[in-house]
Amino acid sequence: MGYDAYEEMVNELGRYGFTKWAKPTVMTVFAIGQEIFLATSQKGQGVFINNFPDSPVLKSLALCQAIFTDSTNLAKPHVHEAKCGEIMAAHSFFRKHPTTTTMKGLGGRTVTVEMPGEADSLKIKAPCGTGREDVSISRSLFEMYKLIVARCMGI
Repeated sequence: MGYDAYEEMVNELGRYGFTKWAKPTVMTVFAIGQEIFLATSQKGQGVFINNFPDSPVLKSLALCQAIFTDSTNLAKPHVHEAKCGEIMAAHSFFRKHPTTTTMKGLGGRTVTVEMPGEADSLKIKAPCGTGREDVSISRSLFEMYKLIVARCMGI
């Protein structure tokens, strides 16, 4: 599904006036119960998630930023500037379910496919911020949410 969604996104770029330079490098798939959320990484300046101050995702990222600091006591920046597919997919979930404030107990699966650099084929990518070379697509959504909060900081 991730491969198909990525290819469809690439095929639709021109229709919306995007060039190949604006093409996101990843497509993330979150499957939760009977729902599937597809999200690309964000390209360009600014951070989309910052436009939603009440988002549980932004609140968690802000908390993470406040808690985890480097040796100079300055908050470490988020890996990929909080523009990764996992954050965008989590944000989509919360936009659809505005009264939900956590993913705990929902049990979901996620996978991200990536077209790195000038590569000519997609590959499955480890979850953002894990630093892992192995890939697990059976991680619970709550575990992914914890990774979004703590690991997108690159710690």
